[in-house]
Amino acid sequence: PQIKKIVPSNELWILEMSKSGIYHWSKQNPKGDIPAPRSNHVATEIKKNDIQYILIHGGLGEKGKFDDMYLFESNHNKFTK
Repeated sequence: PQIKKIVPSNELWILEMSKSGIYHWSKQNPKGDIPAPRSNHVATEIKKNDIQYILIHGGLGEKGKFDDMYLFESNHNKFTK
């Protein structure tokens, strides 16, 4: 069998969960300062004044470790470093 190597990625997927138990994944096409492809990073959701953010820190890339931070604002579909 052919084995596919898992490599770092900078794709952004959002999981929407409804109260009725329906789940839907959607691939995003964000704007702004797009993070370099990575794996093993930390990501968490932050809500402030009814605005949803995703904070991404660190991870591993093809050339080593990252020590950077990005903020994704879902209302504007935009990353900021």
